[in-house]
Amino acid sequence: MQLFQSSSHARLVAVVTAILILPLQAGAQAGPQYSIGANAGLVMPVSDLGNVTSSGYQVAITLGMHQPLTPLSFRAEGSFTELPWSDNTGNSGAKHRIFGIAVDGQYNLGTPSTNGGLYITGGAGYYGSNDVNTFFGDTNREWNFGLNAGLGYYLPLSGFTMYFEYSRECQSPPPEPRPATRNAVMRACSGTPRPACSRHTCARSSSRSGSCWCS
Repeated sequence: MQLFQSSSHARLVAVVTAILILPLQAGAQAGPQYSIGANAGLVMPVSDLGNVTSSGYQVAITLGMHQPLTPLSFRAEGSFTELPWSDNTGNSGAKHRIFGIAVDGQYNLGTPSTNGGLYITGGAGYYGSNDVNTFFGDTNREWNFGLNAGLGYYLPLSGFTMYFEYSRECQSPPPEPRPATRNAVMRACSGTPRPACSRHTCARSSSRSGSCWCS
């Protein structure tokens, strides 16, 4: 059985969240306005991750900054995602966990209204993932760079703002194990007579030096 942790493909998840944002200052101010928020939502694994895990959940906390009279705002987010392994893996107690730290930009579309409106969001982050409760115990957590983008709707309410958002997060794959360096392999093969070169170990021979060069 192969753990997803060893996959060389990018990890992709789709997230549907509801975000509650509270302002940290009261009243209108000319300078930047700051806010704090929390969100929770449904996570659907996509691509190779969807072959070994089922839908799960995500919770997060956010810190935001917005300049009045501009459609652009920024937020920093710390998130935790948990996806149960699919039944077809034969290990129903195992889970895939993702810890994330991201910085996102949000751009409101259209004219601001008390009825809210649409916005687009996107950003970059650093994500650590591992598997727990597997047949082989917990795997080491690996951290990788990732990108996210999404579309949402914001709704101003009395004293706070609700955001309903659909986004996709794509994490780069972990690095592949590095084989022995090419120079070390070439030194081991250098000086080997040409007739002794094996098709299984050597890619080509040099007719001038009579040495075998390994791939």
